[in-house]
This record gives sequence, C-alpha cells and structure tokens, in this order.
Amino acid sequence: MASSTLEYASTDAAPVRRSAAALLWRRLSRNVMSLVAFGVIAAVALAAAAAPVIMPYDPDAPDADHALEAPSHRHWLGTDLYGRDQLTRIVYAGRVDLLVALAATAIALSLGTVLGAVSGYRGGGSTSS
Repeated sequence: MASSTLEYASTDAAPVRRSAAALLWRRLSRNVMSLVAFGVIAAVALAAAAAPVIMPYDPDAPDADHALEAPSHRHWLGTDLYGRDQLTRIVYAGRVDLLVALAATAIALSLGTVLGAVSGYRGGGSTSS
C-alpha cells in the first residue's frame, strides 16, 4: 500500500513524492467554494496590507461638508456622522484585526512551544511508582 503522499506514475512503478503545498493546492482546487473563500480572504488581507496605497482618504480626518452622505461613486459605502469615508475606515480596521490575529497566534505558538519543550524535557507523562 502506498502512503497518501505518494503517487504512482503511469509508466514507472516507483512512487513520485509530492510536496505538502502541492497536495494542499490539489485538494483546494477540487473544491470551488474553498478556492473562492481563499480568494476572498487573500483579497481582504492584501487590501488591508496595502491600505495606505489604495485608499484615497484619511480614515480619521473629518469632513463636515460630506457628513452622512449616501453611497456614491466618490464614497462607495457613504460617510459617517463626521464625514469620514466608511470603506476607508473598514479597510484600515482590517489592518488592526489582522495584527491582533497575528499577535494572538504568535503568543499561542510561543507559549505552546515553551510548554511543550518543558514538558518533553521533564517527561510530561504520568509516572507510576
């Protein structure tokens, strides 16, 4: 029996090794909804990362002349009570959300690594005497 990471070529009997990334891409490309979801998440992350470059307005600068405007070609999601562009504020908020998620993941990874190393060093299993 072959492992799940091995595939046999049509002419050779020797197994062909595939990388984990290639196998992941193969599984994702078979499921259209997963591919669409990945695309949306990637687009949101890229927009948040490039917010200062792609957003034309300052997210915190008030503009009383354009307060509470409805969505238009100039402000796609309209403006708030202080005249700030809503789309710009949402994209900039995405930057903060991504930073919080990355920080939480880094903290969990660090604590898990330290606790796992200490547990492995000290013999984390129970001992019966």
